[in-house]
Amino acid sequence: MWCANVEWSEIDCGEVLSLLERYVDDEVPLEAREPIEQHLVECPECLERKEFRVRLQEIVRTKCRRAELPPGLEDKIRSALARTV
Repeated sequence: MWCANVEWSEIDCGEVLSLLERYVDDEVPLEAREPIEQHLVECPECLERKEFRVRLQEIVRTKCRRAELPPGLEDKIRSALARTV
C-alpha cells in the first residue's frame, strides 16, 4: 500500500504499519529504523498511527502498573497453579 502523500520512499505504508509496534518498542534494528523514520516524515497517515501507538502505550503503562502484592500471595498462587497441572 502506498500513501498518496508519499512520492518516493524506500518502504511503503504496509511495511511501516507492520513494523510499527516493534518500532515504537525500539525492537527494530538500527539500520532498519532510518527508512521507517523517513517514511513517517513524509506520510502523515502513518505518523498519526505511530503517534496513536505511542499514546496508547503511555496510557497502558500508566493505568496498568503492577501493584505490590501482599507478602506470600504470589507464592500461594504459583503453588495452587502447580497443583492443578
